[in-house]
Amino acid sequence: MRRRPKTALGIEVCRDRVQLALIASAPAAPGWRLLRAASAPLPTAALGDGGPADVTALTRVLRKLRRRARVGRMKAAVAMSMHPLVVQLLDLPDPMPANVGEFVDHELRQYVALSGRNVTSDFCAAGAAGSASRRLLSVAGERATLRNLAKACDGAGITAAAIEPPLLAYARATQRDKASLTHQGKRLLVEISAHQLSACVLCNGVLEAVRVKDIPSETHGPNGADRWLLEQLQMMIRYYGADRGNGSYEVRVVLRDGVPLKQETLAVVQASSDPGAVTVETPQETDRQSTGRDEKASPPPASKVAVGLALKMLDDDGDAWRVNLLPDEVEQTRSFARHALVAANVAALMVLGMIVTLQFMTHTANKKRYGIERTRASQKLYATRTLAMKADALECRLDQRRNEVQRIQEVLGAWNDVDWPSLLRSIRDVAPAAVCITQLASDDAENLYLNGLALSYEGVRAFAQGLDGRNLFESVSLTKVEKAQGERALIRYQIDCLLKTTR
Repeated sequence: MRRRPKTALGIEVCRDRVQLALIASAPAAPGWRLLRAASAPLPTAALGDGGPADVTALTRVLRKLRRRARVGRMKAAVAMSMHPLVVQLLDLPDPMPANVGEFVDHELRQYVALSGRNVTSDFCAAGAAGSASRRLLSVAGERATLRNLAKACDGAGITAAAIEPPLLAYARATQRDKASLTHQGKRLLVEISAHQLSACVLCNGVLEAVRVKDIPSETHGPNGADRWLLEQLQMMIRYYGADRGNGSYEVRVVLRDGVPLKQETLAVVQASSDPGAVTVETPQETDRQSTGRDEKASPPPASKVAVGLALKMLDDDGDAWRVNLLPDEVEQTRSFARHALVAANVAALMVLGMIVTLQFMTHTANKKRYGIERTRASQKLYATRTLAMKADALECRLDQRRNEVQRIQEVLGAWNDVDWPSLLRSIRDVAPAAVCITQLASDDAENLYLNGLALSYEGVRAFAQGLDGRNLFESVSLTKVEKAQGERALIRYQIDCLLKTTR
């Protein structure tokens, strides 16, 4: 049986346009082919300096673009020109931190661009697959901006499953591009957007360096950014050794968001290295150079960033940069909506079942009564007593069914909803390293019982205090602390929690 190719969708949101790419897996791994691509202009007021300023306008453009490309409702990876954005390589200290996530979050919050902002961050290993590298690739962006982007996609019938910086998507597409597979050595990729200059160095697909710099506000103007960008590009070319004449470096500069750059400046950049080592790509040139791996088909133009995003969805398990800036509350909201829909369907089925049962029992009772009356009318008095007993038995069965329906209605009226994912995540976050949970039980969705072992009484008390500090519990009490039998230096404990519930 022939397997159906897997498809993936990538969407790039620039300040001046939105681009979409739909790709499918090819038989030759890791091959792929481009199925559909589309581009639509974006109104000037749709994106502000930091992100979506008009979510409704962005939703309208995304919906129009999806219909034009004949793409159904599906998941997609999304990238957007946003500010602030931090992409950084971090080296893990020695000894290894107990909580790597807290270490990364603390390091990222040291940046001035993220100071005082509610941010979302993520990280992954930056080394080659299977290596024991202690380097981490970390990214961070403003939570409100990312939440608005996910909201715009949801309104257009697209589920944003992943959000990542455009530079990483461009690097992924460049690594998987057929024209780039013959290059040996290192590759310097530079992305210039409306507010930032982003660059990374790749060596055989491994990320060796990355940097993101904001374009100074005083350079904004008709020609103000050319001098600053020229200095930065020449400095990176010299720093990373692309001007040494050994042919081991390939430099690619891509312009996004309609950034105007003079041809004279581009010529100076290309003259800073070996002839042909530096390639400057405008958005139109990038579209023409993006190709798939299916030579029999002639794919339409596609953005490399959008293709890189789709490749992330196509091969999620084997992706080298598994970072996702999608806020946790977006996924929690979707999960809650799914659970609410399931609960509503179950309740509707139960009500329908009760109605059908009552109708059936009523019809049966009426039929029996009609039979009794007909028997009496035909003077068959010998059967009257038997029929009366059957009628009484039927009335008893009706009363039983009514009681069952009443109990079902009482259960539905007393239905409580507990946010179990957030509750379990909170317990995991506050649990000290010296405390082990061996049993977690709840009989009525109002009380939660935690039993376990600990190395010290202080650890148990700290665990109980941490749980009491969370907003998910009405009360937390440490009900039992005793030495574990047969175990040396271990303490057995029990913590009783009264949950906050909604009706």
